Amino acid sequence: MEENWTHIKSFNKEYMVSDKGNVWSNKSDKMLKQSDNGHGYLRVHLMKNGKTKKYLVHRLVAETFLSKNSKDQCVNHIDENRKNNCLSNLEWCTYKHNANHGTKNIRMVKSRETSLKWLRAQTIPVVGVNVKTGECNYYKSMMEAERNGFHSGHISDCVRGINKSHKGYKWFKQYEYKGVS
Repeated sequence: MEENWTHIKSFNKEYMVSDKGNVWSNKSDKMLKQSDNGHGYLRVHLMKNGKTKKYLVHRLVAETFLSKNSKDQCVNHIDENRKNNCLSNLEWCTYKHNANHGTKNIRMVKSRETSLKWLRAQTIPVVGVNVKTGECNYYKSMMEAERNGFHSGHISDCVRGINKSHKGYKWFKQYEYKGVS
């Protein structure tokens, strides 16, 4: 299949973009290098009015080749691959459609379940010492304590020394607790 090239609007024929997601500089007569923007999207550096600015390739392709509805403000990657900037993989959509597209919500839950912060909160054994009675309650994790009516975030704040107590208990990591109340 042939690659179709079109001048990028508002660049006075200095740059062209293809329906395959490539960007060409007529000025330097070469294909421009694309780099990751740190969030998985590809970008290129284009010069306008003597100043270099970074442009997202998927937006350049969409703005050049796709007609836009007044409500549509996002460019959606249909296959969810942020590096696939082919015209056939892009569509204009609303923010709401983009947020609900595909497996994003599932991926967010998986990310939370496997993140170190989440796992640490689930697996650090803690002890809550009642300020008035000195009674100790032992929990396998902050999340287990949360299931018993406490808030894991507040327990974490106590363990880190940010707060002194939560719901009438002083909180410690079990391995750091030495029977001090």
